[in-house]
Amino acid sequence: MSKAPVGEVRPSQLLWSYGPGALIDLPNLSVVTMGIDRWEKERCQPIQEARLLASVRRILGAQVDSLRIPPVGEGEATDPFSAQALLGVPVKPFPRWLRCVKCGLLSPFDAGLFELKENRYRPELTRFVHRGCCGSTGNLAPRTADAVPARFLVACRAGHLDDFPWHWFVHGGSSSCMGTLIFFESGASLQTENLWVKCATCGVARNMSQAFGHVGKENLPACRGRHPHLDRFEDDCEENPRTILLGATNGWFPVTLSVLAIPQTGSPLAQLIADGWTFFEDASSVEEVTFVVKTLKKTGQLTGIGSFTPDQIWAAIEAHRSGEPEIEESDLKGPEWDVLSAIDPPTDYPHFMSKKVAVPSEFVSAIKRVLLLERLREVNALLGFTRVESPDEGTGSERAPRASLSHSAPDWVPATQVHGEGIFIQFDPGLLKSWAERNAVKVLDAHLRIGHRGWRQKRQLDPTEGYPGVRYVLLHTFAHLLIRSVQRTC
Repeated sequence: MSKAPVGEVRPSQLLWSYGPGALIDLPNLSVVTMGIDRWEKERCQPIQEARLLASVRRILGAQVDSLRIPPVGEGEATDPFSAQALLGVPVKPFPRWLRCVKCGLLSPFDAGLFELKENRYRPELTRFVHRGCCGSTGNLAPRTADAVPARFLVACRAGHLDDFPWHWFVHGGSSSCMGTLIFFESGASLQTENLWVKCATCGVARNMSQAFGHVGKENLPACRGRHPHLDRFEDDCEENPRTILLGATNGWFPVTLSVLAIPQTGSPLAQLIADGWTFFEDASSVEEVTFVVKTLKKTGQLTGIGSFTPDQIWAAIEAHRSGEPEIEESDLKGPEWDVLSAIDPPTDYPHFMSKKVAVPSEFVSAIKRVLLLERLREVNALLGFTRVESPDEGTGSERAPRASLSHSAPDWVPATQVHGEGIFIQFDPGLLKSWAERNAVKVLDAHLRIGHRGWRQKRQLDPTEGYPGVRYVLLHTFAHLLIRSVQRTC
């Protein structure tokens, strides 16, 4: 049984959960993933997907030259000082503020009150400790106690994230008093009404419930524009900071693009050349092609290229070079629909194999086609992230700004690919239209519209925009039910 080391995440998690700017909760520490300009680009294997790369360039700029898989190790490194053990993405401790679990001392880890106990052989044991802790009453003999990350942070819609302004909050604004802070509980539950922070020097205390909601806006300073993953502050942020909890789902939302690898040429070899053009574009002879193919086979890239001879590949390269198309299609889903709904869909390509099957007799009046996708590849790219609000909330200028993955315009972006299977079901549009005209469906549609309007009004968004329609609800619900049915069958 394989055992993942503590702190190890899958490449896909670095897109969907723990990408640049996101917080990772380790057993005794909390860290933030640094920007991609701090990653080792040469250790990130490129992914070939021309349609997705073209769309990323339209959004982030023409300087983006590649999509790359986050660096991952192979197997478990036995030597913690080896190059393999150091392979990964860079992180740093965040938030800076820690709390002693015994006495409640609250202080930044670099203020000298806490000590880092590092264990290279057992990284899960690495932690901060408070030496000389006398407990919450101060009557115990001095001893060593663990220090854990403070669970309160501030973030804003512009993607900024910062330590909670503890001194400002306790003293009700800017104050010359920089006394030691103590975090304590006044009740059995951990609700914010029972959590307090107190200044040991001047004696003032404040309840943490006053850090949230409309009251919290009055008790927090202006946003400092901090990007901890970039070690940068921005001076012109006009958003109001909001208190969030460490590990809360609204702390980091990925902004991604995804495509299915669909055939766009007339032959499997031509498709392989198009998919892996960055490998072949500088080749000038059959001998160079032979060397490239050997390298691709050793590294496991561009699966299927070994089935063709160097002469066949060279001919396909010259054909591609003489008529290389410029991808200008901005709609990622349209070409996928065209391939899947074609009268004779492609059947056997490197990343796409389909088979038409009969529609079940009880559904022939509702379903026009069922296509089994026995070979399928999905490629996802990370463009940035938002905080507080997901990128799907709002439309146009209402949406939360996308925070950057790096200091400057990136020349590559993290990406992942998933190989699997799929089912394509094409409904009869006439039936969907007549279904939507039923009285019971119209009543449901009205209830959903009211709920959607309230949801947008609560977020100060235009309540008349963004409703996807009751047909979308039907298809989305059907997709979930189908996935659940497949899961149970498997």
